[in-house]
Amino acid sequence: SGFNINSPAPDARATVRVLKSHGQFVDGLPDGAKRLAHSAHTPNEMFCVSDRILAVQFHPEFHPKVMEERIAPTVANKQLLRPEQLEDARATFAHYGTADETFARGAVQAFLCP
Repeated sequence: SGFNINSPAPDARATVRVLKSHGQFVDGLPDGAKRLAHSAHTPNEMFCVSDRILAVQFHPEFHPKVMEERIAPTVANKQLLRPEQLEDARATFAHYGTADETFARGAVQAFLCP
């Protein structure tokens, strides 16, 4: 899934592809929160509350290798998805790039360690 950065900075990337593994999301922002990014399916993909709280609705720690080595075998063994559904999930990971991962992790790290 991709999300759009809400930033007027000229060097900010407009769209970043990230990995998500669920359909739940925060619909409304808490008082004082600022939306930092949104996606087609998640209105508040990333937001902050002052400089103390950063919330993301994706998994910056996630990598396609984790999918192949840890998640896919469990999903297949427990028959949580039909084989064609698992293949569809694998296909979405093929579009995930190193630049996207680096940006997503960097954004979180920059907030946590300014």
